[in-house]
Amino acid sequence: MDWPSDIWVRGSYSFPAPGQVTKMGPMLWNAQSRLRFAGEHTSYAFMGFMEGALHSGALVARAIAERDGVAKKVA
Repeated sequence: MDWPSDIWVRGSYSFPAPGQVTKMGPMLWNAQSRLRFAGEHTSYAFMGFMEGALHSGALVARAIAERDGVAKKVA
């Protein structure tokens, strides 16, 4: 994949300023009503990396499935 040439991506990644993660992070990580955010920018462990996007997406998908009764909650 040539990410910099992709019309929808253009090689983008997040690069938060000092203090931005601790200030904005909780808003991104916690559900805002029915609105959920996923992506590398919401991953504490892998911010800015593909692993963060995958991990974040899996967590949000699981949370939505549990909320909608499609998956059982994991203790």
